Amino acid sequence: MPEIMGSNLDKLERWRRGELTPEDFSSEEQHEFYKLAHETGVDPALPKLKEKIPPNDLAKIREELSDVVEFLESHKGNMTKSPCFWVITDTHGHLIRTIHDNSEVLQAENNLPLIRGVSFAMEDAGINAISKSLHFKNTRHCTGPEHSLEILRHYVAVGSPLFDVDGRIRACLGFFLPAHHGSPTLARLYMFTVLQSLDQRRRLTHFRKEVMQTNQLHLQMLNGSMPNPLFLSAEGRILFLGEGATKTFDLNPRKVGQLVDDLFTLKPPLPEILSNLRSNPQITIESEDLGKSWKAQIFPVYHHEHLAGIWLCTLGEKDSDDEGGSESPFYELLGNSSHLLRAKNLAEQLAPSDISVLLIGSSGTGKELFAKGIHQASSRKDGPFVSLNCGALPKDLAESELFGYAPGAFTGALKEGKEGLMESAAGGTLFLDEIGDMPLDLQVKLLRVLESQNLTRLGETQERPLNLRLVAATHRNLLHLVEHGKFREDLYFRLAASTILIPALNQMTEDIPTIFLHYLNLFCRRNGKPTPMVPEKLLSQLSKLQWRGNVRELRNAAEYSAAVSHPGQPLDIGHLPGLVRLSILFPDDGSDSSEETSSPPSSPVQSLPSKTHESDAEKWQRIHEETHGNAVSMMEKLGVSRATLYRKLQKYKLLQRDTRTHTQDP
Repeated sequence: MPEIMGSNLDKLERWRRGELTPEDFSSEEQHEFYKLAHETGVDPALPKLKEKIPPNDLAKIREELSDVVEFLESHKGNMTKSPCFWVITDTHGHLIRTIHDNSEVLQAENNLPLIRGVSFAMEDAGINAISKSLHFKNTRHCTGPEHSLEILRHYVAVGSPLFDVDGRIRACLGFFLPAHHGSPTLARLYMFTVLQSLDQRRRLTHFRKEVMQTNQLHLQMLNGSMPNPLFLSAEGRILFLGEGATKTFDLNPRKVGQLVDDLFTLKPPLPEILSNLRSNPQITIESEDLGKSWKAQIFPVYHHEHLAGIWLCTLGEKDSDDEGGSESPFYELLGNSSHLLRAKNLAEQLAPSDISVLLIGSSGTGKELFAKGIHQASSRKDGPFVSLNCGALPKDLAESELFGYAPGAFTGALKEGKEGLMESAAGGTLFLDEIGDMPLDLQVKLLRVLESQNLTRLGETQERPLNLRLVAATHRNLLHLVEHGKFREDLYFRLAASTILIPALNQMTEDIPTIFLHYLNLFCRRNGKPTPMVPEKLLSQLSKLQWRGNVRELRNAAEYSAAVSHPGQPLDIGHLPGLVRLSILFPDDGSDSSEETSSPPSSPVQSLPSKTHESDAEKWQRIHEETHGNAVSMMEKLGVSRATLYRKLQKYKLLQRDTRTHTQDP
């Protein structure tokens, strides 16, 4: 207790009889604690600390408080200048761990029975900083003579309870400093600094655990496919640093927990970013220390319909003379499968040269994105990028559109003539999509232009110098077309020397969740909605589908899901487009008979009317007419998968009769 302890026997006896008055104490706090100690029978002349907690219980509590121990252990190097030490106790004052880094403390421990499990509780150890802080539930100090235990009277001590996120005491922290080395003010300053760091760490750990669990799919998406992810709380505190971010920004992972404004300059500032999430999807991050700046994409994350934070994903480093910055040329090609990475790496290697490139891939795989990436990664990036779908041009207009024409070259021609698409691409890149559909006579002229780099307009004899790079694409087997005389062999070998095979989506199934979540988040943001959670089971089901329309079809599915999703509700199968939904309900197992004649026992598909003499072809013809060719309705009525549906429609020549799927295909 106060100065009374160890002063004289008269006052000690008055303590034991409860006769001390407020005038005997230097503060109301000391008097209040004296009354409580006396009422509970605490003897001020206690001889030593008592061991009170069994070893098994001690180990369990140590495990529960491992985060506190780990934090103090990592900072004990700051204690070497003075023989101070920290103690961690449980909620009852039982010693769990002593932490120090000084030889004088080791010597003092021989005199202090600081054995794990001893009790600092008031009923066992009387008045001390630990028992006071546990009683008052806040930070309290205890100077030398105020301690009940004589062995503690050489110390100035501060105790403080540690609270969990729900406000319950989970432990008590004590700091002991020899009286000749400091004052209560200094001890409280040490305690305040550590408490502030521990509280920040506790809040960050809890927030990260809750938000990251709730948004674990966003984490998979962004850390898997987006460059250099960095997650900020709504207050601007860094809660997560992806591996790429630590390298790009040259940040130590210990920077987690700091305010982003202490490390970088955000343009626009964070409050403006948060108030305009829809209109400011891209920002600039500047680092004075590194002398660099980056463009970054914003992805908001919502938790229980409230903004939990934002992802910042860098798109590329900005040049000092480029106000607009520069994205990674192949940024929009999402995924990390080996097939896709191989194609992207080859595209990056070929991009700097002027060599013609042939892209081979199914419809919807992103051939034009590859072509744009090659253009952006080349020295021609400041020149035009001109795209032409060879299959969409009428045969009689193809030559004039591609090569241009002279004034009066044909009936209906403009009197001043017209520049063709190849001339429009001068200094840049010409992308010819579906080159396998180009007429043979046009292929001859194209090859001549590529080899001579000179162009002659339709109706002219004058050659015009041309400087462009050709990137062509097709979903067809050009070698097969060559063998059947439908594609020129010389043009094929001119293009095939630099071929990039673009994988279909079913070759990169591990990337399907990433791509779906990316577009779901994109369309939700455009619609002003929070991005819904997507259960892993649903993502797994999406990964097992064939996706014959590839990334385009998956993107359309995500756009539909974003449109029909409800804030605060997780996505389920009912939020998917009809064909996708039915493909999940009735997966194609490779068999025709069982799938075509019956539906799964648990499915809602109604049985068909009995038609004893109806052939299979007649049945399909009838259902096709009854549903007006609606593919979703046909799948529901017949109980078949999408693969079986199209196989049968093709078999019975019903496919050309406008089988409507009610899905978008941009």
